[in-house]
Amino acid sequence: MHAVSKTKSYPTSCRLVDNQQFQFGTTLKPAAHSSWEAFVDKAKKFFVLNIKGYEADKMTACTLLFEGPKEEMEAKHKEIMALSRKYNGMSGGPENGIRGYLLTFLISYTRDLGFLHDIAAESFETSCAWDKVSSLCVRVKKRIVDEAAKVGFNGEKVWISFRVT
Repeated sequence: MHAVSKTKSYPTSCRLVDNQQFQFGTTLKPAAHSSWEAFVDKAKKFFVLNIKGYEADKMTACTLLFEGPKEEMEAKHKEIMALSRKYNGMSGGPENGIRGYLLTFLISYTRDLGFLHDIAAESFETSCAWDKVSSLCVRVKKRIVDEAAKVGFNGEKVWISFRVT
């Protein structure tokens, strides 16, 4: 995202989600309706984890949205995808981007459902200097978990995630 901000090809929307929100988002993927779909899903997972070498508990996702004239947006998308490969990124496809944006809207509903089961949850929109994003997220999460413990929540009942938009 920092490298994209240095170009003139930035998208209409660019959102980075942390691993916790990424993993939650993967639960929204519809079940395979055929053995062929199940096979393709397993092959994709094998490729991402074993060929690309990504670690499931460290993966993040950056969803991009482009709006405007088709040729111009395709050129911007192509440039950003080339830039992402420089940082070992890859395209997850438009379906995953759509699911990522849907997740933003669903978080509030799942958060409210969690409250009914004594689970505290929130996803934070994060904005600060690039070199402070990681430390800010770590400090905020620790503070919330510590404060929640003071009122009776254990760490397993507190769900905190972050996204940088």
